[in-house]
Amino acid sequence: ALLGEPSLIGSEYVLVGSLRDNTPSGKYLVNFFDHLVVGNCFWKGQQEPYRIRWSNLREFGTWEAKRTNEADWYDFLESSNDRIHGITGMHVVNDLLVVLTSGSVNLVRYVGLPRIIQVQTNAAKVGNDFPYASLQMFGFVWFLSERAQSFFVFDGQSATPVGREIIFPFLAD
Repeated sequence: ALLGEPSLIGSEYVLVGSLRDNTPSGKYLVNFFDHLVVGNCFWKGQQEPYRIRWSNLREFGTWEAKRTNEADWYDFLESSNDRIHGITGMHVVNDLLVVLTSGSVNLVRYVGLPRIIQVQTNAAKVGNDFPYASLQMFGFVWFLSERAQSFFVFDGQSATPVGREIIFPFLAD
């Protein structure tokens, strides 16, 4: 992001547009197949915690979905019983966008027009229970599930518990 320029947004330090009513903000921001993707959004006065929005292809200032562009949005439906609501992490791993909620690990694939993306819930009933507490490293996504009482690593196929022994001291602090 461009520091010291509150009226601008950036991706990899490249100016991509001015903040206006037609540009969403959000807790998570990634570049995915030449689209700017915002997760856990705020747009036009509305909080959209379970939504991702993506810009038009190579046009980071175009966010309105039209038949002639690739800008659009998707809602991840979750149980309203979740303690943490909304998207809690978003990472690009190889050709996948991994979107975490407290209740699932979701895979987003870019497929182009007319559908633009394809979404698959890969790991249901386990997810990242702590916003901003996930990371992508060495082609894996690491996250913490209080519900499943473990740290997990997601390899693009499945989420594997890797830290049950250390979760209890971690959560106790």
